[in-house]
Amino acid sequence: MWLLHAIASWIWADMAVIHSAVMWVVVLLFMRVLDRDREYTRGAGVLGYGGFTVIGVLDLVGRPVPGWAETICGLAALAWTVLILRAQGGDDRWGRATVAYGIAALVVPILLLPNAGQCSGLQDSVAQFGVSSSR
Repeated sequence: MWLLHAIASWIWADMAVIHSAVMWVVVLLFMRVLDRDREYTRGAGVLGYGGFTVIGVLDLVGRPVPGWAETICGLAALAWTVLILRAQGGDDRWGRATVAYGIAALVVPILLLPNAGQCSGLQDSVAQFGVSSSR
């Protein structure tokens, strides 16, 4: 029960730091799985997810972060994902479905981005579908 209370008290910034730190470790460990360890692939992942971790920690302690830093980290993380999918596609150990799901996971959020403005919050989303609250 205490774990539930501890998790519920975390704010989104805490979760973003944890997520980006875990992804940073995944970047470092995933390169061992691929046959070809490209330094620029690892560098893009470390810059992207390591940078997001630093930005999240700075945000938690109230330090200002320039807006361009998030853009650079986001582009680096995107480049890492594309390079990993390309490497998986060229490796016979990875199935076509694995690469296809990876591409879908990369592309679908970008395709859904224009609809994000229509659903600015949970209340708006629920109201759009005509569902009324019983309260």
